[in-house]
Amino acid sequence: IALLYLRIVNELKGLTDSMKASILYILAQGITAGDSAEVLAGKLTAIVPLARAEMIARTAIIMAFAEGQLTEFENWGVTGVTAEVEFATAGDDKVCAKCASMEGQVYTIAEARGVIPVHRNCRCMWLPVIK
Repeated sequence: IALLYLRIVNELKGLTDSMKASILYILAQGITAGDSAEVLAGKLTAIVPLARAEMIARTAIIMAFAEGQLTEFENWGVTGVTAEVEFATAGDDKVCAKCASMEGQVYTIAEARGVIPVHRNCRCMWLPVIK
């Protein structure tokens, strides 16, 4: 939740502190409940327009998923997965140049923390490096 605040809510421009706090609350509750990006966006439209709500929801879910992946990969390390992850894009023609340049790069778990999402609406993820 603290990571959501630092990486998403602080990047939002043109919003009051009260609006940011409301967005954080909706994201925290929704991600904890397993809400989809569409459901979260619907809830966020009480605060921001739909297009912005969708971007915020997608970005928050990708970030939570990526950080959760890294934590699980750390946990698996005891049983054979190393503490390294490989950056993977969605692999389609919508991948941006920045993400494409990172495709296949290997990071330690510590180095990987906070990398994804690379940008708003990022669709990248981590893959475990198995030796």
